[in-house]
Amino acid sequence: MKNVSNQEMICTPILAHGFCRFKIVATESKERSLGVAWVLKLTKQYLNRIQPPKEVSMIYKVEGDILLSKAQAIVQGIGLNDPMDKGLALELHNQYPAMHKDFHRWCHQHNTKPGEAWMWGGPNNDRIVNLITQEGVDSHDHRHGKATLSNVRHALSALVKIIAKEKLTSIALPRLATGIGDLEWDDVWPLIERSLGDVAIPVYVYAVYHPGLAAVEPGV
Repeated sequence: MKNVSNQEMICTPILAHGFCRFKIVATESKERSLGVAWVLKLTKQYLNRIQPPKEVSMIYKVEGDILLSKAQAIVQGIGLNDPMDKGLALELHNQYPAMHKDFHRWCHQHNTKPGEAWMWGGPNNDRIVNLITQEGVDSHDHRHGKATLSNVRHALSALVKIIAKEKLTSIALPRLATGIGDLEWDDVWPLIERSLGDVAIPVYVYAVYHPGLAAVEPGV
């Protein structure tokens, strides 16, 4: 390259094969010189323009009573043919008795397996998404099976499909599968982050339960 110490160099970005390089062209000006730092600055500015912005997660950990949530749908983890007689399932059963009957009918009609999900719609546009996180148990003495991380992962994937299909605008869920399901929250939380981190709606995770207290839910 000719001596351009007394000339101006113009840096032109070129994008090829996924890489950005710069073509430096000398001009007949003696007033400016372009250093390495300026080239790096131009590179950064150019890449910022061509790279799409990174999606921001809309998962919020909140404290309060999930039954008072303003989210469009409440999500819960249950088992196959769950009697819904404990914890959040019992509260929802008492509030929406028809859901329990409809759920058992759906399980029998669709040969439901752990890892699937089903959304129930009630009066006043109430929506409950049931994630089958627990294994089924045939014993009449103990009707609550334990949850598995595999079931939780597959059920969360099914939840993402329901969100898209039903065009849900926000959801609220508890500490999935950590009660009767008997899983560790430190193991379940990363699955929630990975599965729901890219959905473009607010996800309110009730990490701490305070009965009768409405949580602060950003965006609703």
